[in-house]
Amino acid sequence: MSDPIALPAGQAGIGFEFSPQTGRVPSPKAFATGDRQSGGPVRKRGELLREGRLRSFRCCIGTAISNQGWQGQDLFSSVAPAAGWRVRGHYETALLLLQKHSIFPIVIKINLLILLFAFIVISGCHKNTPDTLAAPAFATTPFSKKINPGIIDEASGIADSKANPGYLWVEQDSGNPNDLFLLSDSGQVLKKINIKSAVNRDWEDIALADGPSAGVNYLYVADIGDNNKTYIDYTIYRFPEPSSTIDSVISYEVIKFRYPDGPHDAEAILVDNGTKDIYIITKQDAMSRIFKLPYPQSTSGTNTAIYDGSLSFTGAVSAAVSPTGELLIKTYTSLYYWKKTGNETMEAMFQKEPVIIAYQQEAQGEGTCFKNDNSGFYTLSERPSVVSSVSLNFYRRN
Repeated sequence: MSDPIALPAGQAGIGFEFSPQTGRVPSPKAFATGDRQSGGPVRKRGELLREGRLRSFRCCIGTAISNQGWQGQDLFSSVAPAAGWRVRGHYETALLLLQKHSIFPIVIKINLLILLFAFIVISGCHKNTPDTLAAPAFATTPFSKKINPGIIDEASGIADSKANPGYLWVEQDSGNPNDLFLLSDSGQVLKKINIKSAVNRDWEDIALADGPSAGVNYLYVADIGDNNKTYIDYTIYRFPEPSSTIDSVISYEVIKFRYPDGPHDAEAILVDNGTKDIYIITKQDAMSRIFKLPYPQSTSGTNTAIYDGSLSFTGAVSAAVSPTGELLIKTYTSLYYWKKTGNETMEAMFQKEPVIIAYQQEAQGEGTCFKNDNSGFYTLSERPSVVSSVSLNFYRRN
């Protein structure tokens, strides 16, 4: 396949921009006017195409107003998700093609080729409507235990403990000390453990997963909140899960990272136990975006997260992995579930449609995790007012 044509000023076109498995998503400008010399971004994408390494795309339609810019509409990242469509599969017959059209002076001539491309986009998509009938059978009414107010009022993440059976790790978000709590499954606080010298700028999720040393369970405390999108770097603290006999954690790894496209507000992380890759899921984007920190993550420098696609919904506030690899992502109003098939990675699972699990909505519910025996999942919310209390909720698998 030859390289696509770079549009000069005053020309308009339609084309497909593809995202390789590396997560790199070139800009529409690079697609329209990218360097066509050896090693340029356009040629690299063509090589990836021939190697069969491309797995997703977005359709761009617009006008090239100069050799430095691209004016148009990104149908995949804006219009399509808003309408509930999601791209799936490989469409090699339409990859990296660009059709030129004259403009007089703003009118764009649309011919049958553009209509053909539009048909390819639509036929390569399907309506993204999760099916509650396909969901696993969990109780719709939880077993709830109230937590006394004044101790854990702003829970932002929970993880079922393995070192301390019958207890869960709880973190709180911005404005709270750099402490973790051990909370019993009956709602009683057993212990407060300080993460010495760590900073709680805005802790938003916590995970218990594999890590650098085989056979060791690690806690991942994610300082990833950024409501105003003002920060450059973000932090995930990683350390072996402590026992209830200690008062503080003094040794931990610091995984610093930044996004490739500027600040994001995120409140959910997942750790793939198979690959040890870390996934960060944004909250405020029009459709929650997935960023990946491949293993091994640097603990001495700053990692650059890799964009790995978008979900079909927005507002992710917590995420969890079951012992068998199932996934949950929680928003304030819904719980989305993915079933794992065989040896699927999380990256592969995210290419499938989630299903919605019925559950009892909570005020400001920001925490969820699976129980370690895989008998169900927990949710925990922030306290909605000073006179109320929060409850630890358990949804048993039927």
